[in-house]
Amino acid sequence: MEMQNKWEFSVFIKIIILGLSIVGTFILNDIEYMPILFWGLVFEFIVQRNWKILKIYLPFYIILTIVRWLSRTYMFPIVVFSEFYIFIFWWLTPIFMAMHDIMTTSPSKISAFLSKIKTPKSFILGVLVACRFIPTVKSSIKGVNESMHNRELTGIKNIFLHPIRSYEYVLVPILMMSLNSADQLSASAVVRGIEAPFKRGSYYGDKMGLKDLIGAIVIIVTFCYMLYRGRVKCFI
Repeated sequence: MEMQNKWEFSVFIKIIILGLSIVGTFILNDIEYMPILFWGLVFEFIVQRNWKILKIYLPFYIILTIVRWLSRTYMFPIVVFSEFYIFIFWWLTPIFMAMHDIMTTSPSKISAFLSKIKTPKSFILGVLVACRFIPTVKSSIKGVNESMHNRELTGIKNIFLHPIRSYEYVLVPILMMSLNSADQLSASAVVRGIEAPFKRGSYYGDKMGLKDLIGAIVIIVTFCYMLYRGRVKCFI
């Protein structure tokens, strides 16, 4: 059984947060009010107690903000990256946060939500395979890397002296593990009744509660306030 975070929002609320983040990012006229949306999302993740995402994006966003401020105020030279790339990452950070939240949601909760809204089983299967396959391959690559490193097959000396052989040592195990992972995921889907001609259910629920109501209110109020202060672009 998967560990469930009781403070986590439902999938429906997460989709609303992602949608409003995308719309707010691209229709805001004065982008200097974008931090309103970012700090609204920070509050959302505090409510969910999702400290992992906060540890990743909060320092990242603060550093980008400081670099932009130094560059614009004191003409601080940016050597490694262009100021344009700094701006793009700073501008799109709220979208990255909302997408990361959905991508790290338990596939069981996603499956329960999709089943509830009567999504075709073929689409549910595709979503579950995508959610499971990527972490599985990542774990396999990490295992291969550690195994090769312990045998000193991917050391710097071997890579320079025998680059083709080192490439083969890494590529072949990864391909075999990927094939095995695909077979395991396929068998797992069959065992879970993906081919059964009956209505599909789920052990996991995705019910909305007080925390979801708070999350919806916060993101809607944040979205409206940001548009009020920053105004909406006119595309006509």
